[in-house]
Amino acid sequence: MSALEVTPQNVRALLAAPHKSPALYVQRYADDGQPLPGGPRLEVWAAAYVPGGDVLCTRSEAEDQLGARPDGDSLAWYAAEVLQPALDGLLGR
Repeated sequence: MSALEVTPQNVRALLAAPHKSPALYVQRYADDGQPLPGGPRLEVWAAAYVPGGDVLCTRSEAEDQLGARPDGDSLAWYAAEVLQPALDGLLGR
């Protein structure tokens, strides 16, 4: 399994998602229930449809930390200093 990293682009995707309440989460399995080829990946989807234990954060949580219009430095900080440690814990690293 390759090292999964949270990037500012992941945070941007979360903030820009069209869903009412999106979440950034770890997708571990394909729709057929089989493990994803290449290992887990980060995705954004409506929080109501995501297993709670796989959620890194919701848009609401990100906006609470970053404000309504975060700049690139804020996105990079949030990805590296807040979400990456959460991801590492979720993946047991």
